[in-house]
Amino acid sequence: MSRAFPLILLLAFLSALPFASASVTVQLSQDYYNIGDTIAAAASAVPADDISGFMRFTALCGGFSLPYYLTPVELQDGFRTQVNAPPLNTIQAMKGTCRIETAILDEQGQALETGSSDPFEVSDGLSIILLNENLTALPGTTLAIEGIIRGAGDKMVDAGIGLSFDDESYQAATANGRFSVSVGISPVAKSGSHPLRITATAQQNKGELSHGVEVIAVPSHLALAADAPQKNPGESVSYTADLADQAGDPLQETIGAALKGPDGLYLFRTSIPSGAAQSYVLGPYLPPGNYVLEARYLNLMATQAIKVNAVRDIGVSQQGQSIIFTNAGNIPIDEEITLLAQGKRTYTIRKTLDLKPGESLAIELGKEIPSGTYDIVLPDGMHLSGTDDAQGSATVSKGVQVQDARPAMKKFSDGVGATTARGRARRKTAEKKGMDIIWEKDS
Repeated sequence: MSRAFPLILLLAFLSALPFASASVTVQLSQDYYNIGDTIAAAASAVPADDISGFMRFTALCGGFSLPYYLTPVELQDGFRTQVNAPPLNTIQAMKGTCRIETAILDEQGQALETGSSDPFEVSDGLSIILLNENLTALPGTTLAIEGIIRGAGDKMVDAGIGLSFDDESYQAATANGRFSVSVGISPVAKSGSHPLRITATAQQNKGELSHGVEVIAVPSHLALAADAPQKNPGESVSYTADLADQAGDPLQETIGAALKGPDGLYLFRTSIPSGAAQSYVLGPYLPPGNYVLEARYLNLMATQAIKVNAVRDIGVSQQGQSIIFTNAGNIPIDEEITLLAQGKRTYTIRKTLDLKPGESLAIELGKEIPSGTYDIVLPDGMHLSGTDDAQGSATVSKGVQVQDARPAMKKFSDGVGATTARGRARRKTAEKKGMDIIWEKDS
C-alpha cells in the first residue's frame, strides 16, 4: 500500500467538516488619547456560517497586553453583527502606540477570526496654546498671559497652571480650559527677550511651554559731559551725550545738542549720535560769561555749565612803517599804550587804544617820529595780555625804516627839548590841542 494513502484520507475527512469564517472590523472614535481618557471601541463581523461563541477585546501596546472585555455572541450567516465594548480607561502602562484587537472565539475558546483597529497613541502630554504669541510690554506695566489647554482629540482640559517669569512664580487654574495670568514687568527690566515658562498639570498628564516676553527699551536717562568746566575763547569744547534705557543700557539714537549764551541766544543747534564724542570751537572773541551746553531727546534734557573766561590780549605787529595793535581778547580795551622808538635818539609814543574784540589800530611811525632806523620796543611794566606779568622792554620790531611824514607843526613841537622850560610850555600847548606827545632824549 502506498504511504500517501493515509494523508489522502485525512484531507478528505477535514474537508467534510464545517468551516466557520468571519471578517472582523474594529473602529475607534479617535487616534490620540491622554492618560485617564476612555477608549470606545466597536467591532463588527459578517460570518460565512452561523457561529455561537464569544468576542474578546484586547488592548495591545508594545509589549503590554490587556484583555478587557469578553462577551458571548451569536453570529448569523450573512448578517453583520456589531458589538460595542465598554469604555476602557487608559493607564500609564499603555503610553505609546497601541491598537485594539478583537477576536471571535468558539465555545472552546479557540480563535476563529481576529481583527484590529488602526494604531492610536496614548500620551500624558498636554498642549499649551497662547492666545497671543506676540508678547511685548513696557517696563513698569502689567502683562496678561492668556491661553488654553488642550488634550487628546483637541478637547479643552482643565488643569493647574504654573508660570515663571523674571524669577517670579505665579499659580492659576483654568476655567473651561482657559487661563489668564497677570505678570508684573519691573520698571528697570532690561530691554529684549525675557524667558517665560508655563506648565499645565491635569491628573497624570502634563504640558510645558517656553516662550519669550519682549520688553521694550524706553529712553530714560540722558547724561551730558564736557571735558572742562572753563574755557578760553578760541578753544575747543569736547562733549559727549549718552542716552540709556530704563535698565541703564546704552541706546543708539540721534540727540539734539545746543550751546546757549548768557543772553539766552544759541550759538549752535545740531544733531549728534548718542555716545559719540563731539567738539565745538569757541569763537576767538566770544564774550565772557556762563554758557550752557544742552542735550535733548524727547522729554529728556541734560545740561552742562561752561564758563568762558575773560581774556585781555593785545596783539602787536609791524607792517611797513606801521605798528598795529589788535584786540585779540574777548573784552573791550580802553587804555593808553606806549611805544619806544630807539634809534640815534629815543622817542616815546603814547596812544589811547579804544578797541572792541577783534578791532585794530595802526600807528604810522612816519607821522610820529623823524626819519631814521628804529627798534620799536615796549617799556618796562607794559602788559599786553591776560594776567601775565609785565613784558618788560619787549622788542616789537627791529630795524624799522621810517620816512618822516609829520606835519610841520608836529615837527616843530617835537623838536623842542622836553627838559627845557620852553619845551615844557610847548608840550603843554600841544597837549591842549590834542596832539600826540613825543618825548625826545639822547640815546
